Amino acid sequence: MESLDEQLKDETLDHETRAQIGEELNRIGDTRAGVGLRPDGLPDIAWCRVDVSAEKRLFRNERGQVYGEFVLKPFSIAKYPVTYQQFRAFHESPDGFNNEQWWEGLTEKYRQQEILDQRAPYDNHPRDSVSWYQAVAFARWLDAKYAGEMPSTEIRLPLEWEWQWAAQGYDERSYPWGKPEYRFANTRECRLGRTTAVGVYPQGQAWCGALDMSGNVWEWCLNEYATPTHAAYEGHNSRVLRGGSFVDVAEWAVCGSRFNDLPNRRLDYFGFRVVRVTR
Repeated sequence: MESLDEQLKDETLDHETRAQIGEELNRIGDTRAGVGLRPDGLPDIAWCRVDVSAEKRLFRNERGQVYGEFVLKPFSIAKYPVTYQQFRAFHESPDGFNNEQWWEGLTEKYRQQEILDQRAPYDNHPRDSVSWYQAVAFARWLDAKYAGEMPSTEIRLPLEWEWQWAAQGYDERSYPWGKPEYRFANTRECRLGRTTAVGVYPQGQAWCGALDMSGNVWEWCLNEYATPTHAAYEGHNSRVLRGGSFVDVAEWAVCGSRFNDLPNRRLDYFGFRVVRVTR
């Protein structure tokens, strides 16, 4: 495990080799913090504390256009997108996916949608083919499971400006790692045609410590696309996705890139990560 992690630090490593290292980590049992499950069977989330200031900030999209002005509150963001193994724990838990509690207030037609097959069924890959509704239900379940350990916080999907702040930081960098450098994320330029294990691009780390915020899978955010300030759970309006994916060019993986789709859509390059905020 240690030697494989060390190999990933080599900036000259080609994309296919990175993908293969991730698959080998999966084969031998990926024990990296934040990738799998805790001994009690719950998802093991590695949290990255995100520094914020109390002042309002303007947030711009990929074209430099302001889409909103928001005040950030202290939060932490998951180091990785939710993995296939972590989502499966929710799906298979007796009080997980089939518990009506996690679907309350969501559009009834899409509650407990069929779980689609994973494109790349490796435990340490991001869970793909997941809808916004399913991501919300997972976050609610995880929040309830962690409630006794973190009673003053809430686990949920990120608002898009929280996601963007965690990716770009105070210096408003174009990519999580800084200037354009296409070796540091799984985008179309890599020609892999599939997801990779989370964290195999350590050079792509954001300023807060989060990985895979560019490339691999688009990540669902809580709010609506047309009205960013609206973060209610009901309704069928398009929701925001962030970060680009393995099927999109690197230009779409910039920190400010806003993508959207209907919340019931389950494409094989859609995933998500969670945040922890003070209640």
